[in-house]
Amino acid sequence: MIPPWKTAAVGLALCLSALGQSPDAANVLNEAYERGHRSLNLLHVMATLPANKVRVDLLGALDRLAANRSSTDPEFSNTFLFARAAALDKAGRHVEAWKSLETANLDAGCPLSRGTDSGYRAT
Repeated sequence: MIPPWKTAAVGLALCLSALGQSPDAANVLNEAYERGHRSLNLLHVMATLPANKVRVDLLGALDRLAANRSSTDPEFSNTFLFARAAALDKAGRHVEAWKSLETANLDAGCPLSRGTDSGYRAT
């Protein structure tokens, strides 16, 4: 079980971000990470914040986290792919981000992944 302060840090960061206080949200999450919190939830929320406010190598942290987890957990795998896509996008690696989103949507059973053509093509 995650200690309460770790869960509270992610919740506080989500609230701050929703209020438009991204720098403060990033500070909360950066501090939680520095104190040893390494959850997928924390990294996923970090990936939604402005890249210049996050002091963590998100792609490296996600890779380290995935290396210590079972690949048979579908919920973890799917959330991981969405977090990775956000981190890749922030790093300017848009084609890789799109591929990660495609895989995540296939895994999630997205209707668009079952043959419905959205008309959008990644370039």
